Amino acid sequence: MKRDVNRSRFGMRPCLLIVLSALLASGGCQSLRTSSPPGRSGQTPDASNTTVRAQLRAGLTVNIQVLVTGQKEIDEKNRRISELGVITLPLVGEVRVVDLTIAEAQTLLKKAYGRFYVAPEVIVECLMESGDTAVSPWGYVTVLGRVRKPGQINVPPTRELTVSRAIQLAGGLDSSARSKAIRVTRTHDNTTEQFEVDLDRVGSRGEAKDDMRLLPGDIVYVPEAVL
Repeated sequence: MKRDVNRSRFGMRPCLLIVLSALLASGGCQSLRTSSPPGRSGQTPDASNTTVRAQLRAGLTVNIQVLVTGQKEIDEKNRRISELGVITLPLVGEVRVVDLTIAEAQTLLKKAYGRFYVAPEVIVECLMESGDTAVSPWGYVTVLGRVRKPGQINVPPTRELTVSRAIQLAGGLDSSARSKAIRVTRTHDNTTEQFEVDLDRVGSRGEAKDDMRLLPGDIVYVPEAVL
């Protein structure tokens, strides 16, 4: 009976499914693209057509909004996915979302809330957890050497993380850093390769193609300037 009441209240306007991310709204968490591992030529790798499906997992927190004809009807914040892989929500109860992409979770919740609202628009926002040991479901890179805050940097949902951006998130270069010889170490299929990135070329000459895109597990080392 609720559906009939809400039908007269909200009408039948179609709504679009919106995919949002916690860090970069334009990226989304559904089918994502990442750089492929480089070949043995030693050149900086470019993006490939490799598809990565980032999945929700136990322990992550999400925000969920339900809109009908543009009006917010439900706003659930900081809902943690339990060890059993479910989130508990008023009105619809327990929903199993573990191993789903955000797009799949939104489709599932849209169907669940569709029992109560006509053409609901569901927005799921995946939050990066705070804390030194928290790791995003998309992995992390490690930044070491002459940066102000060395340590792990979470890879964002878009998988768009370059050397310069990782260093920026690590607090930036220390005053004693050597920006022309930054080393990136990557291990893939039991093979370790190293690449050198010259951020001076990226900054002063605007050669963005030299700003290497990082993959989860990469180690970025910023050496000390040679006196």
